[in-house]
Amino acid sequence: MLSPSRFIPKTPALNTVAVFLGLGLLLLLVTAGLATYLSLEARESARDVQHTIKVQNTARRLFNILQDAETGRSGFLLTRERKYLEPYATALAAVDEAQTELRTLTENDPVQQARLDVIDRHIEEKLQELRATVQLGLSGNFGGAVTVVKRDGGKQTLDSIRAEIARIIAEEERRLLERQDAVDANNFWLVTTILASLLLAAICSVSAAYVARRQYLSAQEGQRALSEINQELERRVSERTGDLEAAKLKVETEFMRAESLLRDLHHRVGNSLQLVASFLGLQANQTDNADAEEALRRARERVHAIASAQRRLRLTEEGESVDAHAFLCQIVDDLKTNMTVRGKVEIDCNAEDVAIPSKDAVSIGVIVTELVTNSLKYAFPAGEEGRIEVRLRREHMGDTLALTVVDNGLGLDSKEYQGGRGGLGTRIVERLAAALGGDVEWLETDESSPERPGTTIRIIFPNTEAI
Repeated sequence: MLSPSRFIPKTPALNTVAVFLGLGLLLLLVTAGLATYLSLEARESARDVQHTIKVQNTARRLFNILQDAETGRSGFLLTRERKYLEPYATALAAVDEAQTELRTLTENDPVQQARLDVIDRHIEEKLQELRATVQLGLSGNFGGAVTVVKRDGGKQTLDSIRAEIARIIAEEERRLLERQDAVDANNFWLVTTILASLLLAAICSVSAAYVARRQYLSAQEGQRALSEINQELERRVSERTGDLEAAKLKVETEFMRAESLLRDLHHRVGNSLQLVASFLGLQANQTDNADAEEALRRARERVHAIASAQRRLRLTEEGESVDAHAFLCQIVDDLKTNMTVRGKVEIDCNAEDVAIPSKDAVSIGVIVTELVTNSLKYAFPAGEEGRIEVRLRREHMGDTLALTVVDNGLGLDSKEYQGGRGGLGTRIVERLAAALGGDVEWLETDESSPERPGTTIRIIFPNTEAI
């Protein structure tokens, strides 16, 4: 029987072939292993790069959200239109999500977590400042909101946030470069080993490495271009924001100047009328005729009433109306101070917080003065005690205003006063009321009281605030 071993060549050539075949197989296995290792490393590196880019984009998105909130707040305070609060509210709703996402992405990085702790504190400060100024604006205190913004505390906080986010992005960029350098170094040694093992594999590996490097450099160039575009956009936004702030400051300055001039004008007109009232008083003191003296004194009181109303004008921010409560109550205070009241007559003011046109304010002040003076003169003879109340109320679902002067004095015959058939003061009241678009009603306050029925004078005129 023949042994199979007899047909196996025993020559050195066969051994060499076997060695080379084994070596070739070994080289192929090494090449395959190295290729597999290179593939895994590339995949891990790609995941690291994607993670880094996601951290950078999330950090930028967080800052952009805060800028959107700042822009919406500034638009609201500048234009005083609530539609600008929509981007502000949207931005505030997205802040927490962006913070949580950024913290989750960097949860295994103590350095970035520490920076996020600083950013969270600054964001809380910024949100408090934004909410405070918006709340002031919603309550109508735009001047207080602008004062808070001018302190630059919000800007400093935003700058601090920008600086910390820039550090986070820079840190991720540095790590990205380190990872890329490590990948390049690994590729170099792997490519060298593959070249020593298999020339073809080395050529392919070198080609792949070359293409990968070109793609990386292209991505880097695109990143730099994008960074330059972002910087240019930020510069333009900053310039535009500066222009808007300057324009806003100029408008506010001009408004304050106009308001100051108008206030000075009202004061000067009031002083001039007060001077005329003093001249009438001097003339009355030098007149021997009792009727003429009384007429001059009544004229002095009316001029004094106009002067008092003129000096008491305090315009709102729009410059077209005055606060009725403050205005009328100050007129009543002047009447208490400047008029000689016989007996102990109390004069009260009870007016709602309603805006009345500045052009009508003086007329309303004169009407109140005439009616209160008339009550003091005729309703409480011989030093009797009593009470006079001045009221201003909204009626008819806010479409009209009712000006009422009520006393608990002797009362009057309302028929004698209807249609302006009373004295000069009555005719003045009737005409001024007609100029306001209103009607005057002369009534008895308590018809059941024969001795002190009192008097109620009521004027109804349109409420232009509700139109």
